[in-house]
Amino acid sequence: MNYDSGADQSLWIDGKILSMKGYEFKARFYDEPSNLGIDGGKISKLDVRKDGELVMRYDQGWTVDPKTPEHREALHRIRSRLDDTPVKNFKGFDREDDKDHGFDR
Repeated sequence: MNYDSGADQSLWIDGKILSMKGYEFKARFYDEPSNLGIDGGKISKLDVRKDGELVMRYDQGWTVDPKTPEHREALHRIRSRLDDTPVKNFKGFDREDDKDHGFDR
């Protein structure tokens, strides 16, 4: 992959999932969520390899889907460590005078 250092405010990162033997990844992500990211998140490009074999690729859309539960677990761990998990506890806007404004706290 090509590592950009332009003004687009993106960052490339290489990593390993130490808790899952053989998993390595390269990811390009932004400071803020994007409609081009995975599930509207920050990661716009992601290659994940298991023992050197490409097992999933995201390039502003899935070109190689995570196929197994293990692959999906690897994706979850990568997204969690890169702070890319979407907010799942949003319940909508509460129209009443509630200090939590529809969020679980």
